[in-house]
Amino acid sequence: MLGDFNFVPRSEPYRVLEECGWRDAARLRGDEQATFLGWDQQAGERIDYCWLSAALEQKLTGYKVLREMSGSHQPSDHCPIGVTLTF
Repeated sequence: MLGDFNFVPRSEPYRVLEECGWRDAARLRGDEQATFLGWDQQAGERIDYCWLSAALEQKLTGYKVLREMSGSHQPSDHCPIGVTLTF
């Protein structure tokens, strides 16, 4: 389950997802950088997630916040995330 969830890790919705068995790919890989930086790309919060089932947790081999924007046009005020699963 991947997307912009508009909540931070210290929130109630985050806790509920964890209690339901979902695994946060960023936390599993130890990379909890901000994903929402605003148009000025300054300090922000982590509100974009890749949630994995217990079965997929073992397949996670990579996670990265993709902060490098190519070109001069910035397509979003969020940084995309990259997730690698090995099957």
